[in-house]
Amino acid sequence: MKSMAGSNIRVLIVEDDLRIAEVNRRFVEKVEGYEVVGIATNGQEARDQLELLQPDLVLLDIYFPDMDGLDFLSVMKEEFPVCDCIMAVQGRQGTPADITSDVHKDKKVGQKERINVSCCRTLL
Repeated sequence: MKSMAGSNIRVLIVEDDLRIAEVNRRFVEKVEGYEVVGIATNGQEARDQLELLQPDLVLLDIYFPDMDGLDFLSVMKEEFPVCDCIMAVQGRQGTPADITSDVHKDKKVGQKERINVSCCRTLL
């Protein structure tokens, strides 16, 4: 990730709820040295914007219409390996353990592939 003086870290937000995306945009842009370069509301838009905008960082929702965030994270790892990612979960989905177990239904996760999910509530 870039951190040179005078060069902002370019952030792509992937969030299907535009209200939450706007809240996230406002939070990111309050941090000096970060700028939001795009907002994608589904997996295809996110893929297109990753290729076009080449952000340094993706703020990724875990749930969106055409795929879940963990599947998209696999796409990112393979197709855009230099882009960093922060996975964000907002709302009332439950505890981090609940969210992780919901997402991993019917998926096998090996011991070396642990995924930490932080849960936070955004009050609108």
